Amino acid sequence: VTINFTRLGFKPLRMGGLDQAIRDLETSLEPSEKNAIAYSLNPKLRRRLTAAEAFDRIDVDKSGALDQEELAEALSLAAGIGASPDTKSKRQRTKELLSGLASRLINLYDANGDGVVDREEYQTMVEDMAVLRRAQKERSRLTKDKSEEG
Repeated sequence: VTINFTRLGFKPLRMGGLDQAIRDLETSLEPSEKNAIAYSLNPKLRRRLTAAEAFDRIDVDKSGALDQEELAEALSLAAGIGASPDTKSKRQRTKELLSGLASRLINLYDANGDGVVDREEYQTMVEDMAVLRRAQKERSRLTKDKSEEG
């Protein structure tokens, strides 16, 4: 199919070649590569990272430990905060808050006192946060149940 919009000053637009290009790409990919693309395009299909996988992604410098900057960046990504705050001052304030939170997490979970969170310490932090999430969900459910009763 060719659509010619010459009256509007556009060049002819060919339709139909994309299907073949997609088929060619699909046949050239390994099954694992196809799955990776599908998962990246569809949030509902994405699996959660294990604690070890998350640690490896957060540990940008591959030091085997998470410093304050790495934790703050991970918190920013997890919260969906990037360039979203409207003004430079809001972005700066958000960055400061997340940096402060990262510092407090290091102080809380740095069992050996080296100033960073290693894999074992990170695993403890993840487990504690999972317990906290479950408790928050349960509290929310109980609050909802109470409001529906009365």
